[in-house]
Amino acid sequence: MEKTDIHINREDYLDLYADQKLGIVDFTLDDADLETRCPLDNGLQDSPQPQQSAGQLDMLPLEIITSILLTLDLPTLTTFRLTNRRAMALVSSIYQYGMVLKHCPDILRAIISINANSFDCMTLYQVLSNRKCETCHRFGSYLYLVTCKRV
Repeated sequence: MEKTDIHINREDYLDLYADQKLGIVDFTLDDADLETRCPLDNGLQDSPQPQQSAGQLDMLPLEIITSILLTLDLPTLTTFRLTNRRAMALVSSIYQYGMVLKHCPDILRAIISINANSFDCMTLYQVLSNRKCETCHRFGSYLYLVTCKRV
């Protein structure tokens, strides 16, 4: 059997393989259309003042209500937010939630979409406020949503 030596020019090799998609799925949010699949509030944030109460929660001071809400995982906090306009106003008054909603709405949508319930709003805010990777302490450009760790 004869052995043939096929020599491919380097530029031809790059042209041949550069246009092929490798099919690597990295599970980042770049290609996800989260805004249409997981809307936040559906435009209700501009609604008039709430007329309902938050039930027995309204008997507590706002500082205690805020502390309680900050300990809820984000899917639960979002579900509570959908209860009525008073609950929406209470959650909207939380500084940490407001900052996450303002600067990282797609992260919030992704957390709700995958029902990541192992961390609370305060933890997410603290992790997003820190720039370092949890492991190597260099810049962590990604957020692992399952554990809420920068990587």
